[in-house]
Parts: sequence; C-alpha cells; structure tokens
Amino acid sequence: MIELYHETFKGHIDRGEFVPVDRDEILDPTGNFVTSVLVYKPDRVKSELRICWNLSLKNKNGKSINQAVLPGSNLIKNLLYHIMRLRKGRYLVLSDIEKAFLRIKYLKEFGKYFKILYSENLNEAPKFYKITAVLFGLVSSPFILNRTLLYHIEKVMTENPILAPFCIKLYNSFYLDDFGNSFNSIQEAKIFVQKAIEILQLGNFRLTQWVSSNPEILQGLDPSLIKPLEKDQNIDLRTGTSPEEATNIWGSSDKIIEFGSEAHPIENSSVEGLKCLGISYNSISDKFFFEKEKLQKISDMKVDTKRDLLKCIPRLFDPIHLLSPLILRGRMIFSDCCFRIPKLIWDSKLEGKLKSHIEAWKKIIPLCDRLKVGRWIPLPKNKENCFVVVAGVGVARLLAQEPFIITQS
Repeated sequence: MIELYHETFKGHIDRGEFVPVDRDEILDPTGNFVTSVLVYKPDRVKSELRICWNLSLKNKNGKSINQAVLPGSNLIKNLLYHIMRLRKGRYLVLSDIEKAFLRIKYLKEFGKYFKILYSENLNEAPKFYKITAVLFGLVSSPFILNRTLLYHIEKVMTENPILAPFCIKLYNSFYLDDFGNSFNSIQEAKIFVQKAIEILQLGNFRLTQWVSSNPEILQGLDPSLIKPLEKDQNIDLRTGTSPEEATNIWGSSDKIIEFGSEAHPIENSSVEGLKCLGISYNSISDKFFFEKEKLQKISDMKVDTKRDLLKCIPRLFDPIHLLSPLILRGRMIFSDCCFRIPKLIWDSKLEGKLKSHIEAWKKIIPLCDRLKVGRWIPLPKNKENCFVVVAGVGVARLLAQEPFIITQS
C-alpha cells in the first residue's frame, strides 16, 4: 500500500498537479496546509488509490477551508430526472470523465491555500508542495466542474452554431463527472459517442470507462476507453443471477421477480462491477438489480436503538423507488419509535414488539436481490391508447409517506 501511495503521489507531481513550494510561500501566513484520506477499493475490477482531501478539518481558531469557500450555485441535475432520461431510449451509453477534478487548474496565486507535506523516504525531512488542481472534497468543487463543462460546451456552440442541439444534449448527459444517455437507434448512439469524445477532448476532458447495452455502439473505440467487467461463467445471461441462488431461495429459478424480461441478444459473460449512477446495472440483460452482498451487510447491521434504526434505513439506496414498500415499512417502525413511545431517547435499547418488528424487517432485505427491473421503458406504438394511472399511498404518520405511479397502455 505504501508503494501504491508513492506511485500515486509521483503521478500527481509528473502531471503538474502538485508543484514544489517556494520558501516565501512556505512562510506566507495566509496559506493553509491540508490533510488527506486514502481511499482504495480492491474489490473493483480496475481500482486505484485515490487521495481525498479533508478540507472540513478545523484549525486552532475553529475554522476550516470549506467554511471560508463559497459553494457556488447548485448546477447538479435532479438524480431521478437524470435516471428517467437514461430509461427513455432503447440503447444505453455510460461513461465518465477520467480524473475530472484534476483536469481543472487553479490560478497560480491560489496554490498557497492548499499546501501539503510529502516525503518519499521516512528518514528524510518532508518536502513542501502546493496543489494546483481542483481538490475532491472542496465544497465548491461540484460547481467548478459543472461550470467549466458548461463554459466549454457553450464555447463550442458559439464557434459551431450548427452543433447547438447536440451540445445541449451533451451537457444534459452529465451528472457531475458521470456521462450517460439513451438513444432509440444504434447509429444515433454511435454518432453521439464519437462527437462527445471529440468535443470534450478540446477542453482536455477524457471520456473513459465506456459501457453500452449494445456492444455494437462501442465498436471502433480504443479498447483502453472501454470499461473492463468481471467475468463469471455461472451467471445467467438473462437474469444476472446464478441458477443455484435462485433455486435455493425461491425453490425454483422461474420464481425470480422480474420486470421487462425481454431476452437480450448480447452474448457476454460479464455482469459484475457495473453501476449506473449508484444503481447496480446488468448491461447484458439491460436491467437494474440490487447486489446481494450489500443487502446482506445492511441486514446484518446491529440495530438496538432508535439511532441505529435511523442509520440503517438510508443505507437502502433506491433513487427510483423500487424498494418503496420495504423502505416504507422501515419508516413506519421508526415512526412508532418516535411517537408511540415519545419518551424513548436515542440510545435506549429497543425491546418487545418494536425489536421483533425490526428483526423481521431486516430478514426481508436480503431477498430484494431477486428483484430485476428493466432499464428501458418502452412506449406503445399507438400513444393515443396510452394512459397513466396515478395511485397514492398516504400513511397518517410522519416520515412514512410514499407515492407511486402505475403506467398502463
């Protein structure tokens, strides 16, 4: 791990993101030194050590860098809106900007506010460096990234007005540094991918880790730009699960809860290690699902107090509300903790019916890995016969209300 850290740090120096500090800058009282946290995920197919900066750490005066920085306007698009746009077209394309924040440089005079110490040899005195690129962890970083992308795309639109519709769609394809959009034809998707790469390269942004629900869309791209996926020969290409798992839990593999079960034409043995805006996604069957290991970790959480329950419920990340009935049940139990026993303090032990209800609720969580939902939402050819039924569920308890929409044609 130490060797990996030195390799990562030297990479930052070679790319000019960390620059040696002059003596005058070291003694400048207006500057700041920042601390970092190392993040490494060995379970990923392609993992690297990342340096995340703790810019909320307070100094002796009780102030932090993030408190002194303006966060900027919120330019991040609504997550649910972005996901629904990814579900609109027949073919999905995903990518992300490689080292997006580090590709944006500060003016030289701002380097003094982000100084660090580094020594390759622990027996030698550390050297002083200043960071010249946008830091991951700075409260204004999301705004800076979004505004830089918008500036670059607007510049391309000004120079080439004919590309205006394309550029608008390109900007709307980003959620921070994650790129994604859906298309109704393979040819349309291929043209969009090529144009997106060309336009962003003009601004020194490199789109990489490409994934598509149809591999034909990515034909002709540099193989290094395509995301490598883990291989598992025991995975069912249609459901994304092994037949043994399905049989053990449900009794037979034909009882998997599955929506949008159209057979997928792609032959590929890779389904793991893929996310679509934080949601587990199977590019073979073109379905969203929930990973069994993560669900099991949530189920195994120790929930003995009201505070523990409040920590457990948000762990079920579900921006498209596929698990609403399950999450609603957890909220109803938490509501009971708050209002049926009003004097129950946060760290008091839960006992009796409340405890048994929590344990029963936790046992259901791992079973949600059987749920497979098609990403693509096909619209009927005859739109005149398509109608929407809106059904609302309202529980007369705080923190326990969930609406849902049913579409019929």
